[in-house]
Amino acid sequence: MFQDEAEKVEIPAIAQLKQQGWVFVPGADLAPGQPGDERSYFRDVVLVKRLEAALRRLNPWISEENLRKVLREFSHPNFADLSETQH
Repeated sequence: MFQDEAEKVEIPAIAQLKQQGWVFVPGADLAPGQPGDERSYFRDVVLVKRLEAALRRLNPWISEENLRKVLREFSHPNFADLSETQH
């Protein structure tokens, strides 16, 4: 079943995103302890350094304080589970 998912969903999705200009990074390259230090633990799902760089690029006027607030909202949401985020 996994092979079907990879062939029918993951590979085509990656190809489509690459055509749109996205850069694909294999999950193994994002593992803790790899060069580049993308994350410290597997539970770190937000790549904070990349998010910070993107926020600075898209919002060059943002203050350091507001940048820290936004990063905190993304990396440490105040919800016990996903059902609490739905309004």
